[in-house]
Amino acid sequence: MARILVIDDEPVIVDLVMPEESGVITIRKLRERYPGVRVLPMTGLLTQLWSADELSRLLDAERTLAKPITPDEIVSAVRDALETSA
Repeated sequence: MARILVIDDEPVIVDLVMPEESGVITIRKLRERYPGVRVLPMTGLLTQLWSADELSRLLDAERTLAKPITPDEIVSAVRDALETSA
């Protein structure tokens, strides 16, 4: 797993398709190391394999981000995740 620094209660965005390790495995490792971490999975495979809601349930995520995604959508998702924890 790449070096990841989780700061306080900030959400972590994880792409599900990565060159060296599956995002699903990365999410599992993050949760083992940081039990309360909130993860926002990101993928371009939603329409082909799963809906965003199905994938969020499978990964126990508040929300799944669909690629292509704009910077404004990323900011909105992170804000929503931060507000949910408050």
